[in-house]
Amino acid sequence: TGVQTCALPILCLDAGVDHIGVALDTGFSCPREVDYQTCKDIFNLIGNKAKKVLIIVSLDEGPVLEYVSKLHPDIIHICGNEYRSSPELVDKLRKLQPGIEIMQAIGLPNEHAFEEAIYFAKFCDYLILDSVNPTITSIGVAGMTHSWDDDKKIVDLVKPTKVIMAGGL
Repeated sequence: TGVQTCALPILCLDAGVDHIGVALDTGFSCPREVDYQTCKDIFNLIGNKAKKVLIIVSLDEGPVLEYVSKLHPDIIHICGNEYRSSPELVDKLRKLQPGIEIMQAIGLPNEHAFEEAIYFAKFCDYLILDSVNPTITSIGVAGMTHSWDDDKKIVDLVKPTKVIMAGGL
């Protein structure tokens, strides 16, 4: 979901968490977003003690490339309903920041989820399976659950790609 204050990552790190996500405000009014300076402060606090995950919603690659270059996350989590990862974006990101990992959200329920998962698994390091609420511009933070049977099918379809199950857990 995303850390929103500088106090929470300290608690997370003390608990042994190895990945911490921050949802950056890019103008889409998604739940739990933080402004650029707060995100930067949280990432600086995390340092190299955990993987820093930048959660972003965008209509195009511009903000994705801009904030990766400014914030240097270990993982970029792309979770918009409209703009998704592509092989071209992944190439640009890896040239901009070698070693960055790509996490693509797959919205569920979705009649095309299986095809999307197979496609994104070809060039993304992670898939995150999350619920969709049509009133929110992002995949996730929907306050809803979806069928974990679909999650299981996707996990089996895309092995060995790493899959994170989310959505009303």
